[in-house]
Amino acid sequence: ANSYFRLGVNFIGLVIAWALLYVAFGQDPAGNLYVLANTFPLYVIYFIGCKAVFSIGYELWSLDDCDAAYEEVQAQIELAKKDLKKRGFNDKVGLKQ
Repeated sequence: ANSYFRLGVNFIGLVIAWALLYVAFGQDPAGNLYVLANTFPLYVIYFIGCKAVFSIGYELWSLDDCDAAYEEVQAQIELAKKDLKKRGFNDKVGLKQ
């Protein structure tokens, strides 16, 4: 919840910064910051996308292997195979023998 609050505050800050930039420079094509004022929302979207890609990449890179969970799932698979064999299913095809 705290990160969503920070994200909202950052978004509001960016909107206010863009609004001030646009009001100050966005309506005068001869002004130096005219292009920046009109393309600021695109830069914001671009940087949000870059942050998302890098944060997903970092989380995937730093993901730990869960050996205990792997062993538990393997045990459940073997238990399910034994149960299905007991009920008459072939574990290769899935059809009754």
